[in-house]
Order: sequence, then C-alpha cells, then structure tokens
Amino acid sequence: MSRRWLAVALSFIALGVGSVSLADTSETRMTSSAQPGPVLGMNVPAQKNFDFGTLKAWLRSDGSWEIHGMVEHTGLLCAEYEVGLRFGKGTNGCNDVIWIGDPVFVTQKTQCNSAPVEHRGGDVDPGLGHDFADITCAERVTRCTGRCIGGS
Repeated sequence: MSRRWLAVALSFIALGVGSVSLADTSETRMTSSAQPGPVLGMNVPAQKNFDFGTLKAWLRSDGSWEIHGMVEHTGLLCAEYEVGLRFGKGTNGCNDVIWIGDPVFVTQKTQCNSAPVEHRGGDVDPGLGHDFADITCAERVTRCTGRCIGGS
C-alpha cells in the first residue's frame, strides 16, 4: 500500500501540484483617508493616522511612517506575504488622488495553516515630511506569493 501512495505523490509532483509560479502572486489594495493625530502648537497635527481595518498606519510630519497589524491567511499550504504603503494627495480624502511614488514594502512573512500573523514595519522619507500638509490618503498594498487563497 505504501508504494501506491508513493506513486500517487509522484503523480502530483509530475503534474506540478503544489508548485509555485509567478502566476501565484496577487495583491490586495485598500485606501484610507487621513485622520489627524496628536497636535503640536498652533493646532497643527504632528501625525496623521490611517485605518485599514486589521492594519493601522501613521505618518509623522518628519516623513517617518509605520504600518502594523494582522494579515490573514486561509489554507494549510504556506504563502509569503508582504505589506507596503504609499501616500497621496487628493480632494475629500481619497478622491482624485495623485500618488507620491510607488508602494514601499516593509514587511515580509511566511504564513501557513490558516494563521493570522502580525506585520510591523516602517520607513523614513523626508520628501513625505515636505508634503505632509497636503497628504490626505494612504494606500495599503498586501502582496502574496504562493497559495494565497483568501489572503488579505
């Protein structure tokens, strides 16, 4: 009986079942309007906050930022998740947004067995500090490579 199971396993390998290709990469995106954070003198916010549900982010007036929270993965097979962020200027929050660059990915974690995993990362971009007053929106990008069934 063990030879039969070995033959079945080899058949799956020969068919490519379980292999990962570039086609197994997906991205999910979500935008969030800026909410003022702590205020310094003259009622000027020192930080803007962004809420993406299970992920939260902030941007400070010096251009430093962080994103943190849980990323969900559904399925027993493993997948590699990366979380990135970019900021933009728009009217009424996230309408007519002009994005300031591409997303910067700051986390990378392997997730398996339907387990949510905490992601935390950040960066400093002095240019964002220069544009701080005009930033009204952020976009969270979650990239998944592997078996990404139901990833967020």
